[in-house]
Amino acid sequence: MMETENAMDRMDPNPYRLTPQNALRRPESHLTAAILVTIFCCMPLGIVAIVKAAGVDSAWAMGDYEKACRDSVSAWQWVKWSILALVVPLAFFLLLAAADFLMH
Repeated sequence: MMETENAMDRMDPNPYRLTPQNALRRPESHLTAAILVTIFCCMPLGIVAIVKAAGVDSAWAMGDYEKACRDSVSAWQWVKWSILALVVPLAFFLLLAAADFLMH
């Protein structure tokens, strides 16, 4: 029982650093980035990023500041994963092409 209480004490009660000053600002939705990665990088991951980005605005409109912050962070993470889904295979392909070029 004591171990659980200590774990709860260590958890940050305010992980998004909401203060009265920044709780009044709408979190960034990252919708533009989500649309761009959907078009140019990885469509399935980009679609998830768009859904999360749209969730920021709807949560903000309902007054759920914490959910808006969570969706904002999540949208940005999906944007990053979508970019990685393009960059990693592209880098691998470029390494293979360079190796083939050096072999001939």
